Amino acid sequence: MTVLNTEFKQGQVWWVCPPERANIPDPRRQLVLIVQADYFNQLNLPTVVCVPINYNWRAAEKPGYVMLPPRDTKLKRTAVANVTRLFAIDKRLFSEYVSTIPTWLLESVLDGVQEVLGR
Repeated sequence: MTVLNTEFKQGQVWWVCPPERANIPDPRRQLVLIVQADYFNQLNLPTVVCVPINYNWRAAEKPGYVMLPPRDTKLKRTAVANVTRLFAIDKRLFSEYVSTIPTWLLESVLDGVQEVLGR
């Protein structure tokens, strides 16, 4: 199965090759969390709206970041979702599925996105 045939879902954590490095082999892939609603994920659009994830857990104290505990992400250590950096990424750049976060944690991330958007 290719990634393009994958059913992307809101709340999934993935490794992607960042667009600016798409044509350069780079072991430093970017972790992302899919925040796009499943309705749009099912429309066969070429992109998926995500927020980046990084391991700068101290940033979780700042507005615009949501802490992601390792037990809920299946990552090796605590990470944070940067809800201030929404971006659409081409589905062809998704390389490896990691996990799906629990609903309660996804709600926290989506609340952060809503706050950033002023809704």
